Amino acid sequence: MHFKIALNAINARINLLCEKPFALNVDPNRILIEASRKMGALLVEASIWTRFFPAITELQSILHEKKVIGDISRVFVDFVLEMSLSKLPPASRSADPALVAGVLLDIGVYTLTWADIILKGCLPEFEKCQKPEALSSMSFCNGTDEITSIIMNYRDMNAEAICTSSYCYSSIGGIAGSNPEYLAIWKLGKGFFYEQDDVGEDAMAGRTESGIVLWQKMENTMVLVESIRFANGLNAIDCRALARTNAYA
Repeated sequence: MHFKIALNAINARINLLCEKPFALNVDPNRILIEASRKMGALLVEASIWTRFFPAITELQSILHEKKVIGDISRVFVDFVLEMSLSKLPPASRSADPALVAGVLLDIGVYTLTWADIILKGCLPEFEKCQKPEALSSMSFCNGTDEITSIIMNYRDMNAEAICTSSYCYSSIGGIAGSNPEYLAIWKLGKGFFYEQDDVGEDAMAGRTESGIVLWQKMENTMVLVESIRFANGLNAIDCRALARTNAYA
């Protein structure tokens, strides 16, 4: 985990763009945010780098300003990698519970992010909406979550999101009489530089919080992730993992 290194950097007043996740649970996240506020150091989590894409701005306009498909009531987001845990070395970062491995913290958070972008938009006032109710299921390989399925109900928005992530690649499809339209977006490189440039501008301006990835948004995501992991019995594994790695020493 990145908690100890991140906290040391913030206490040294070093602006920080940190890889996900800051920490495993909500409380350490709050400690980092409070330290950033106190020390005046910029703190941004790098896992939400897709939010900085120009394509997101265009998508927001299409969905929430132009409302080309009206009010959104349902979204399905799926992220799959062909990386079966049974084929990885036991000490692999993606397979070892002691390293807080698992598909949810690795790629599942991206599905939650896209559901948030599509349903709630990027405006701060949406963070005041009622938090979604979540039902979830996990499939495990040697104690590490390999497949995760989440259904989120945004009752105050009358909308639902289905978010799935897996290290076991498979897809089933069929022929239907639909006529989809496509939004073509030209991209440069991997796209990481959009976030890097924005964070650099924030640092030069003396800000401590990103205007795109708000601290409240980061905390809301961690609260959701923590509840999903708890509901699927991962807490005991995590306590042993943290004891071995001394992540919070």
